[in-house]
Amino acid sequence: MSETSTALITISRLPAIEEHLKALRESWEQRAAEAATMVCTEDTVQSLKDLRAAMRKEFEEADTQRKAAKKKYLEPWDQIEATFKECITDAFKRADDSLKATITGYENELKEKCKAELERYYKELCTLDNIDFLSFEDAMRASGIKIGLSDAKRATPRQAMDQLGKFVSSVAIGMDQISQMDDAPAIMAEYKKCLNVGQAVSVVQERKRREQAEIEAAEARKRAQEEQAAAVAKVDAAAPARPVAPPQAAPAQKEDKIFPEFTFTVYNARRSQLIKLRDFMKQEGINYNG
Repeated sequence: MSETSTALITISRLPAIEEHLKALRESWEQRAAEAATMVCTEDTVQSLKDLRAAMRKEFEEADTQRKAAKKKYLEPWDQIEATFKECITDAFKRADDSLKATITGYENELKEKCKAELERYYKELCTLDNIDFLSFEDAMRASGIKIGLSDAKRATPRQAMDQLGKFVSSVAIGMDQISQMDDAPAIMAEYKKCLNVGQAVSVVQERKRREQAEIEAAEARKRAQEEQAAAVAKVDAAAPARPVAPPQAAPAQKEDKIFPEFTFTVYNARRSQLIKLRDFMKQEGINYNG
């Protein structure tokens, strides 16, 4: 606010504050000094404790009065703060936000018009130079062109148009260079990703180098296999013929002789084991007494 403007906040009267704190301090210092001269014994310790309790009570009463005086003193200022927030701070923020939104909306509208004009100009340039793979947004990012308010306020954003024209021209020159190279389709595919002729050529050359290395490795493996097969065939041709062993007759099976009667004795067998032995003989069709 200027010096001649009306003051919005004035202090009509400061509160008068009376304090008697030094007297209380002198009283404590005197009593503490007198107590320090006393010898602490069983007879005097209680009086010292009583003195300390009395001084603590006096301190608590003084501190309570301090807090009450501070609250009473600050209450009017707290009311002013609340009123200031309601009438000034909040009201200013609402008004400022409204004005900011209006201004921002107007400036964004100017920028959108400028962007539309630049996009029309960009499409014309691409048509002349046969560029059909790069969108307007990608061209703006790649060229680092940003639509500022100064450009948007002009009837024709000449500076941005000049930057855009130089960018499109550089892309067209790069495409023309690539069209005269070997492996032009492969290099062009990489160029459309990076918009850098040297980088695109390097990528394609490195890819061809790896492919050629794989072809040579495959041919080397094939030659090694053929040489190994030829060596094996040569060894087999030079080796004497091996006699063929006559077929051996299958061993004759021994006759499964039947014994009319056979006796055996079982020792130290458990009952469960004897039951299993009986079941086995039944399963095999062996007659037994027992």
